[in-house]
Amino acid sequence: MARSVPNIRRALAALAVATCLNAGQVYGQDADLAPPVADSGEIDGDLAGWEPPPRKPRYAPGVLEDYERKLRLYEQQVAAEAAAKKQRDERFRRESAAYERKMAKYRKAKRKYEAERRAYEAAMARPR
Repeated sequence: MARSVPNIRRALAALAVATCLNAGQVYGQDADLAPPVADSGEIDGDLAGWEPPPRKPRYAPGVLEDYERKLRLYEQQVAAEAAAKKQRDERFRRESAAYERKMAKYRKAKRKYEAERRAYEAAMARPR
């Protein structure tokens, strides 16, 4: 029979390769037997209403606890920095108020001095 069909071995090999290639396209590379889903064109990757099962992240043991511990430490640092800033702001407010009171006393004393000086200069200028 091999003599009746020329190059039958080559034809069978080509047919086998073509069948394997088509099977790969039909079933996908991961050999999933689910039929291919048509893309709806949505940006978010929605494939015609098919929703993939939610992925649960897998962490090494203790990684999540370590992350939560670091997060709590960070939150404590932020709270401590906020409290320190509040204290600095309060101290600045008190010091500013004291400085303003001191400057008000200085301006009052300066006005009094200027008034007395003008009165003295006016008194000195009269008799001449």
